[in-house]
Amino acid sequence: MLEIQNVSFSYQKKQRVLSSVSLKLEREEIGVILGRNGSGKSTLIQCIDGILKPEEGNILLDGKNIQEMKRGERAQRIAYVSQDSEVPALSVYDFVLLGRLPYIRFSYSKEDHERTRRCLERLNLQDLAMKSMSSISGGEKQKAHIARALVSDAELILFDEPTNNLDIHNQIHLLEWIKELQEKDHKTILLIMHDLSLSLEIGTHFYLMKQGKLLYEGGKEIITEKTIEDTLEVHSHIHHVDGKILVTLGGNKHD
Repeated sequence: MLEIQNVSFSYQKKQRVLSSVSLKLEREEIGVILGRNGSGKSTLIQCIDGILKPEEGNILLDGKNIQEMKRGERAQRIAYVSQDSEVPALSVYDFVLLGRLPYIRFSYSKEDHERTRRCLERLNLQDLAMKSMSSISGGEKQKAHIARALVSDAELILFDEPTNNLDIHNQIHLLEWIKELQEKDHKTILLIMHDLSLSLEIGTHFYLMKQGKLLYEGGKEIITEKTIEDTLEVHSHIHHVDGKILVTLGGNKHD
């Protein structure tokens, strides 16, 4: 479904952020990108969404190059939830309704409003509909972002560190909603995450990046103490507890 072919990107000459990155993500999978800060994860996500244009390589969605898509088509097919904590001065309702923007010709239709109401109810946001986005909690904001992605009906949803600044309770609930997008709505999900244990709870496919390059790609079996050390440069211990995989980190690999 999503195929990235030898994508490279630089913000400045001789300062390459992505170097010939190639990967695949199949339909209805949850892909997780892992790596240290500055490894190129967010840049890659923004290239996939079309915010940034790769210097080299191609990004294909169902075989079609996203650079050949019109902006409206790309917005209908790909939804992006950034880690930017700033939100517009809108009500929760209007913020979610913005997810229908790629479909609008003259004005919002009855169907646009109906879809928005259903998404708000589904994520239990209906009582907050008229509240300002700036006045609700971090967890509620993230749910509003999910509602906007859902109302857009995009087939591929990108999340850049969705659990950032959330307490563990809200992190778990947020990941449950993301899992539901995959299982019930048949969406394909690609996330950037830092927490390895939470990543292993939700992810079906993993991409380990370092210094703009993809080091490892595969299922949960590629998350080992060696690959973690190679990618994150820290020692780790992997534990199997009650059917779950827990990862603890500690110590620099050069110690």
